[in-house]
Amino acid sequence: MTAISSRSGMWPIGVKRSRRTGLFGRQTNGARDRLPFRGPKQAASRAEPEIGRGASRISSRLRARKNGLSARLPPEHRFSGFSRRAVDSRGTTRGPSGPGVASAALRGGNMRAPWLLRVVERLPLDEIVDVFHAPLRGFLARHPRVRRALDGSWLGHPLHPALIPLPIGAFTTGLVLDAATLFGCTWAARGADLAFTIGLVAAVPAVLTGLTEWSYLEGTSRRVAFVHAASNVASTKLMVGSVILRGMELRGAGMVLSALGFVVLGVGAWLGGELAFHYGAGVGRISEDRGNTDR
Repeated sequence: MTAISSRSGMWPIGVKRSRRTGLFGRQTNGARDRLPFRGPKQAASRAEPEIGRGASRISSRLRARKNGLSARLPPEHRFSGFSRRAVDSRGTTRGPSGPGVASAALRGGNMRAPWLLRVVERLPLDEIVDVFHAPLRGFLARHPRVRRALDGSWLGHPLHPALIPLPIGAFTTGLVLDAATLFGCTWAARGADLAFTIGLVAAVPAVLTGLTEWSYLEGTSRRVAFVHAASNVASTKLMVGSVILRGMELRGAGMVLSALGFVVLGVGAWLGGELAFHYGAGVGRISEDRGNTDR
């Protein structure tokens, strides 16, 4: 399309200029729409403010939504940005004993906890938990070097989450090799036995570091962590029985025990995920310890 020159700019031939109608018959809406067509660069520059205002409107809506979620929480449980970490009024991250308000706010405050978690929360376990929790906390208080070695303060974050993939991965490998044995792969039997043995060895430091993390918890999170630990201990015992039966050439019974142990391990692992993401267990604990040391 050719264009002709005018005093106000370049206009395509055959397009009538009007104060009411802009280019290509589009209805004008303000003085900016009545400006002449000056090429793609000028058109792009005129479009940028519209995009900028749209982005600012979106960001303002996100900020309003975030502020609305944070306003529902008490000051000690307010959010810091969109993080899952709840912070207190001083800006320090919350300890591991909180009620998981960060997760509740991110879910919009309307989604209830899973039914299994609600059942575990209501279990009358406080007296049983106190029998084990108080002596463990006292022992770790009397032996601070042991506590620091197991809680991961020397590493900069809790040590327990870094160790649990080792036994879980080994047990999963053993289960897969057991399935291969059932399909006629005789070479997989020895590999399965070795995988379960490695998993049991790796479970020892995972259990010790988990008990150390449990000593820091209070309230409902302590009860849930007790069930989490009990599930993992029960799973470990089933795996020990499986390895013993395999050594006695009772491979079929050993496979059954290992499969049951893996199911129990899955329940314990799920509760561990709820402890981390629903209750914030271990979140911010080491950073708070550093802050107290600095002061």
